[in-house]
Amino acid sequence: MREWLDFDARYRTDTDGEIPVELLGHPPAIAAQAVSYEPTDPAAFRVMLGELAIDRARYAFVDLGSGKGRAVLLAAAAGFGRAIGVEASPLLHAVACRNVRAWARAGGDARRVELRCGDAAEAELPEQPCVVYLFNPFRERTFARVVSNLRQTLQQRPRDLWVVYYNPQLSYMLQSSLFLARVRVGRGFQQGDYAIWRARAGDAADKR
Repeated sequence: MREWLDFDARYRTDTDGEIPVELLGHPPAIAAQAVSYEPTDPAAFRVMLGELAIDRARYAFVDLGSGKGRAVLLAAAAGFGRAIGVEASPLLHAVACRNVRAWARAGGDARRVELRCGDAAEAELPEQPCVVYLFNPFRERTFARVVSNLRQTLQQRPRDLWVVYYNPQLSYMLQSSLFLARVRVGRGFQQGDYAIWRARAGDAADKR
């Protein structure tokens, strides 16, 4: 908990706190699939990123269900070429935008940060290699659409893609896909376990 508070104190951001889903103001078409807001533990995030054998500067980091933007800022600070957040709640998106400005004033490089307000299942992923981050962000129907979107983007442009899934309550949906392979499972964090999946360029194009 201390490190969570230190993050906001250091950058003068507002990323902490849990917010019930009914207070997040999601559009009606999305509300039934939404979940409450909870920020990522920075210590757990560092461990998960440490499992990825990649040159981060060549990769885009995409947080689907990015909330107040903490994971996006952590990814930018960790050296990703691009750090993108997609959030359906206008309330959380507005807070995230303020957090990026505060982070920049504190010395962070906001040029690599991009925030989008919209449906994560319809997010257009960058054409470069990607790390897709999920912190139990939505329910089954939206998650299934996200998996379908990942498959389609790899069919259209095969490239290296990782999925880092924190508190992986719907991991069976990734397990049943044929274009992703689970490469790591970690346990013991306060907010839950994590699982990491990977699809290599060329592997997904012919698989359904």
